[in-house]
Order: sequence, then C-alpha cells, then structure tokens
Amino acid sequence: MAHGWLHTVYREGQWINEIEGGGPMTKHESRSEAIESGRDTARLLGTVHVTHSISGEVRDTRGFGPVAIKR
Repeated sequence: MAHGWLHTVYREGQWINEIEGGGPMTKHESRSEAIESGRDTARLLGTVHVTHSISGEVRDTRGFGPVAIKR
C-alpha cells in the first residue's frame, strides 16, 4: 500500500500526479489524461485518488483497495 493518497493537481501549466509527502510521479498536458493515469496508479497502489480543479479545490475522491476515506 502507498504511504499517502495520490493527488492529481495543476501546477506550472501541467497536470501532475503525486503521492502525499513525495514529489511528482507523472506529468500530463491534459486533466483527463492525468486523472486516468492517477486512477490506474492509485488502483495499483491500493490507495485513495484525489482529483483537484485548476484552482486547487477537491473535485473527486475515490478509494481503491483496502483503504478507508477519512474526512
């Protein structure tokens, strides 16, 4: 299982997938491409995938594997 949740965020003109507490894992031109990649990675790692809007607001949260979403 991953050490933290995986986030899809917009920074410096790119959509980035990153694990909490770590650096960028993947970079993408489009949000939809980044979300698809992020979900696949979160599924493989058994963690939560959080997608953000271009302004940084949380848009969606999905858990994969044996994780509990705590808010």
